[in-house]
Amino acid sequence: MWSVGILTLPDNVINCPIRIRMKVPIDRLIIEMYHPGMKRREVWTTILPLGLISSSTPLFSANQFQVLIPTPNPQQALARSARRARSKGSFVLLIFVSQYCIWCKVLDETVRKTKALTKLISQFNLLVVDVENFDRNLDLAVRFGIDLKASGLPYFSILNAAGRVEVNHSSSVFEHDSGYDTTRISAFLEQFVPRSLRNARFSEIVE
Repeated sequence: MWSVGILTLPDNVINCPIRIRMKVPIDRLIIEMYHPGMKRREVWTTILPLGLISSSTPLFSANQFQVLIPTPNPQQALARSARRARSKGSFVLLIFVSQYCIWCKVLDETVRKTKALTKLISQFNLLVVDVENFDRNLDLAVRFGIDLKASGLPYFSILNAAGRVEVNHSSSVFEHDSGYDTTRISAFLEQFVPRSLRNARFSEIVE
């Protein structure tokens, strides 16, 4: 048995309808977010006991990222990262996120808990680009041929030392159930890391 409700986020969050499906007995909640031009994204999350839920209970918040911290002034930072990439013979990794994006928070938590994945990402010149409500830093996405409203967030782009795109990649292919498959993410990133550095166990989890 399922009950269905509709919730609209406040204006300071992505303004789109939210469909909520609660399983009875209520111990799980599926939240489906819809945004114009974007595909449906689905998330499982544990909810509070029914008696503690009210209209003021926040389902989403703009908490700061713990690992994938947005880069200040990404346009300027990109130029510096490209110079470092040239000097080290490495690649630039762009990850487009939004502080209001559920899956961006899931990715951040996944990286935080997976020590070897954190180490792998550290081999790149990392730039985390916050697009807010698709109204900031979109020029960077357009510059590299990315339509974020069509692809969704988070989104990966890897640039070579010359600043040209090696690959653009949606994160949706890494999703598994309510989280991310770290093996898939690692296999993708490993292609751009020297073999001598590919010695980590990518299933290593930090509790």
